[in-house]
Amino acid sequence: APPVVPTNIRATAQSYSVTVSWNAVSGAVSYDLAFNGTVYNVTGTSRTITGLMPSTSYSYQVRARNSGGISKYSAVYRVTTLVAPPAVPGNVSATAAAYSVTISWNAVSGATGYRVSFDNVVYNVSGTSKVLTGLQSNTEYAYAVCAYNAGGSSAYSAVKTIWTLQVAPEVPTNARALADTRAVEVSWDAVKGADSYELLFDGTVY
Repeated sequence: APPVVPTNIRATAQSYSVTVSWNAVSGAVSYDLAFNGTVYNVTGTSRTITGLMPSTSYSYQVRARNSGGISKYSAVYRVTTLVAPPAVPGNVSATAAAYSVTISWNAVSGATGYRVSFDNVVYNVSGTSKVLTGLQSNTEYAYAVCAYNAGGSSAYSAVKTIWTLQVAPEVPTNARALADTRAVEVSWDAVKGADSYELLFDGTVY
């Protein structure tokens, strides 16, 4: 006798593919999957159809086969592929302060959010900029950005690096002067992190 009609027919969609599956039918040796007008003979209980278009509706139904004949097709079902994943964000750039970095990028059409990879930590962002705080001054950090939506994620942008700024040095202390008849020697305590000093002496900077 012909097998019964397959049941529990369902589909899982990606942007460019759909996987249709169903419950095994007792006595069936293969199945016909009619997907959007094309029939695929399947020996198992699932088939993935590739090369599809994003955000597109497709029809599908299944029947079972054995040596005794072919069942009727199931009801017709429909599935819609996911939207296409977004493009890689462009114009990714950063500005630095001593203890923070602000990363920004252009909006990507179709993106529902973005991921910022900064110093090997990933942050989910809904807008087009992210401020990272609590950083070390005068330190190099790497960053990249990708976009995502229901269809998946883009690739990350090219990795870039940025240095946080150095902290301004403190005011020198213990300034003192030794004078003789023709010269004055001015000295002060060293300041941590200072590269050089400016001495303002009687209106002239040295």
